[in-house]
Amino acid sequence: MNTNKAEHDAQLKITSHLFAGLQLTQSVNAALSQAQIEERFNTIAFADIMRAVLDPEANQETLKYISKNLQARQQMNRALRALSAAHNPAQAAASSDLLTSREAEDFSMKLTFSSRGDGAAYLEITLNEAFELNLDSNTQHLYCLFNEGVYVKKLPDFAFQNTVLLLDANDKMIGAFQDHKAEFFIR
Repeated sequence: MNTNKAEHDAQLKITSHLFAGLQLTQSVNAALSQAQIEERFNTIAFADIMRAVLDPEANQETLKYISKNLQARQQMNRALRALSAAHNPAQAAASSDLLTSREAEDFSMKLTFSSRGDGAAYLEITLNEAFELNLDSNTQHLYCLFNEGVYVKKLPDFAFQNTVLLLDANDKMIGAFQDHKAEFFIR
């Protein structure tokens, strides 16, 4: 009879440990779910950042997380510096006037607002004459890393070193263009 009691006590002890482990697992899962809902995770795998750089259209959710995370934006900046075809760095803040052009060694950009007064704008991108766009993809994107996060826009094909984006009045690219610290990349 003692062996039965000893076996019973051992099983009761194992069951108690299993139950405690299940409770702990349930608590951890609930905390992780709540942290995800509240967007408190502050690390993003570099592989996810690279996927967002290489295929922004398929990784919109990752781009949203990167936008909210300064460390991830800094890592994305380093990745874009290494992988982009062209770079337009932060501009010197000369005055508080509206920024309408951004000059750089690789390409320049000019923002022109519509004469209709509806807030729409044209963003003209001109590659430097000495610069040859040599991309590994037929699809080019304009990446912007700025104070509010990351913004990516698919570019129309270049013709004679130029392309133009039509931006509506609410387009984030207009605000990003005005941020002197913003950096632009073509990839």
